[in-house]
Formats: sequence, structure tokens, C-alpha cells
Amino acid sequence: MLITHYWGTEVTIRTIGLANVILKNIGYSILGEDLSLKVTNYKLGKELDPFGMKLWDQGRELKVNSEIKKYNDCDLSYLLNKGIKQNESILYEGTFQEGWFLKKNAERIRNMFNLPAVKIRDREDLIVFVRLGDVAHLAPPYSYYQDAIETIQYKLSRGSKSYADAFSLKNSFIATDSPNHPLVKKLMKRYKLKLVKYNDVNTILFAREFNNIILTAGTFNWLAAFLSKAKNIIYPDQAHFWHGDIYGIFNWTKLEWRNKAPLRYLIINKYFQQYDELIHFYRYLKRFIRKIITSFFR
Repeated sequence: MLITHYWGTEVTIRTIGLANVILKNIGYSILGEDLSLKVTNYKLGKELDPFGMKLWDQGRELKVNSEIKKYNDCDLSYLLNKGIKQNESILYEGTFQEGWFLKKNAERIRNMFNLPAVKIRDREDLIVFVRLGDVAHLAPPYSYYQDAIETIQYKLSRGSKSYADAFSLKNSFIATDSPNHPLVKKLMKRYKLKLVKYNDVNTILFAREFNNIILTAGTFNWLAAFLSKAKNIIYPDQAHFWHGDIYGIFNWTKLEWRNKAPLRYLIINKYFQQYDELIHFYRYLKRFIRKIITSFFR
């Protein structure tokens, strides 16, 4: 028996993050099938119905005992090489955010989704995913998105700078968790991008219509690109990954931004822990002061 682990029994898809839950479901399905173990339970709420996911539901059911062994992503290769005993139940606590694992099983993963056929939009249209929110301090600067958009324009213009300058982005979009962030507003104004107003699931499905996709980072961005048939997918060099490197192993285009913001890149790369803690403390302090002021003027 393969026992799943979703960071607590009452955790919802919204709390964990939709793409994280999907990746864990996918990982458990592959692991269960390859080891011929029954998966105890998947997290498949109504939110995931539009994906029509088909997961492994067979396998051996073994008695769970107090000596059950725990595994995580460091053990994934070992487990897939049949490294467990025939009668052993396992508790898997990893996230399956391993590039080699996703690449190796790419076709199997795509076949788990029953998605409707879509009509691809005009070759010049693009969608930009800007992940900010709680990780805004780790996101690449405005110049990265600017370079990414212009790289796609130049690529589609077959190397003609004058033709690239004439490209229209009137039917291009931006998907973000922070629509009021200055960076997002600047991109929307500069490139006349329309804001995607769908929920998370429909945003991923909407992205399948595009041949050009620009990413920030995170599993949500990755899943949108992975489920698409886009020919031009651009992602940023990461000064620090808050998840596994699930981008580099795919045939997507990586853009460097360290030369555009060298000090910021260095701080994130070399002093991530201190920087991250400082930012979160600053945010906490702002909320605390705001709460005190609000209480005082009531």
C-alpha cells in the first residue's frame, strides 16, 4: 500500500496550491503503478474535474503496521528501481518536483489528462505568467519580461528588428496573482496586455490556446506550459529555487537576468535564507503596524 501525504488531513487544494496537488496526485499514480501498490487516497476535489484526470487505482493492498517506512524525493529513483521489499507498505512525503522524473514520464503524465481540443491563436499572440504574491522578492525584474517578449517578437519576425517592432500584441494576455503590483501594471501598459480573469484551472486551460508562453517560476507556471503545445516557452534563470528544478530539463528557452539586476541576484543566490527571513519579517511588521493604526482610529 502507498500511503499519501498532503501536509495534514484537512488541507484543501486551495491551501496547498492547485498545481502542487496535481503533481502529487500524478506522482503517487506513477509510483503506485510502477510498484503495483494501491494508493490509499488521492486529493481530487471538484476543482480538478475539468482536467478529467485518470489515475492508477489498482495494485496490492497490504496491512499497515507501526514500522512503515517513510520516503521522500531523495528516494524516488531508488523506489522506481524496485528498491522496496515485496510486502512493504510505504509512506511517501515528497512533492515529486524532480525534473528528471517529470521528463521521463512526460507522455504518461499527459495521458492522465482528458483535455478538450483547442484552437491555437494567432502566431503573434502570447501569454505572460507573472508569479509574485508571497515570493515577489524572488521573482525576476521587469527587464526579464521585457526581454522575453522581445525575444519572441524577434524570433517570429525571422530576425528582422524592424518587423519585430511592428508586431501587435493586441490579443495577448497576462496571468498573475498580483494584478495591482507595479511590475504587472507596467507590463500591461507597455505591451497592452489584457488581464486574465479566470480561476486557476481555467487559466491553465486558457494557456493551451497560445503558441508563445512566458513564465516566472513555480509549479502552476510549469503545469500551464507543460499541458500546452506552445513552440516558444521562455523561463527565467533562477537565483534560488523554492521548488525543484522542473524547468531546465525541458526543451524550453532560459533567459538570464543576473546582469540586469546583479546585486539582487547575488543576494538571492548567496544569502537566500537571511534575505527571505528579512522580507517576511518586514511584511509582518507592516501588517502589525497597519492593524495597530486601524484599531486606534476606530
